[in-house]
Amino acid sequence: MPVSKKYLDDHKATLHTPESWARALAEQVMNAGIAKLGEKSAESVSIDAQFHVSAYEPKGCIRICGVINGIYICYHVNI
Repeated sequence: MPVSKKYLDDHKATLHTPESWARALAEQVMNAGIAKLGEKSAESVSIDAQFHVSAYEPKGCIRICGVINGIYICYHVNI
């Protein structure tokens, strides 16, 4: 079977476990915090993030994506 965009996209649905998804999100939060602080220090740093929830028809599941600094980290939940 040849590799195509659809083939690869369909297989991304099984890349993450709940734990690896949470780790990937946490890593992007830390990276965003580092970038926002630069060489400064603070008691805390706020990070802007968005979450998108949608149906993912090819796998019959729900796609949840966290977006931090334009980087999408998606997890697929079987229903």
